[in-house]
Amino acid sequence: SPFTPIHVQQALILSSDPAGIYESRVKDRHVLLENPARESRAKKERAAKQARKHAEKHRKKLRPLGRNAAESKGLWKLEKHAARYGVADPLFRLVMHVSCFGQV
Repeated sequence: SPFTPIHVQQALILSSDPAGIYESRVKDRHVLLENPARESRAKKERAAKQARKHAEKHRKKLRPLGRNAAESKGLWKLEKHAARYGVADPLFRLVMHVSCFGQV
């Protein structure tokens, strides 16, 4: 006898005429089973390309700003009170002292 799935057998047992229902509805018919779709090669390639693009974007975020970008954001512009000579003089003296005498 051909293979009949259990759920079909159970449904037929509950009816009044299981043999008649089997003959009229199930026997010699093609029953389509679910076939899970496999991922195509193109879909895998698209996913890999998207992952590479995402990784590249993440790497770009970690890079330091270039000269033009820093200048456009105004990172190198100093305020008037910060551009005075007296602000940098103590640091300059410390650097000169360490370079000459090797101690702080």
